[in-house]
Amino acid sequence: MSSGPGTPAYIAPTQAAESALVLVFGIVGGLFGLGWCAYFFFGQWQKALLCGGLFVVVPILIIVLGLATCGVGWLLLPIYAIVLIPVAIVNVIDAHLQNECLRQGFAIGHWTWFSNHL
Repeated sequence: MSSGPGTPAYIAPTQAAESALVLVFGIVGGLFGLGWCAYFFFGQWQKALLCGGLFVVVPILIIVLGLATCGVGWLLLPIYAIVLIPVAIVNVIDAHLQNECLRQGFAIGHWTWFSNHL
């Protein structure tokens, strides 16, 4: 199963990033909702785009909904902020564990999560 023309179906262990770099960038980025950017360091760019898209698109949809409903839709913004924190933490943990799989010599898929590898 290929992810696109010329794209391998897996990420080779040689593409592992420095653990400290992934952790520091993930944690610092996670404080601003950007922990998903750590996926770019070792090649899970599809997962990074999905997570990043959700972090960017959902607030825009909430703002549009708020404007369309004369402010009632903005009541969803605090709920989004509450959900954002655990999701950012999960992104950082997942990026770190996936990078550790690569560092241990296992290949990972573009959509594998946590300690799963191929």
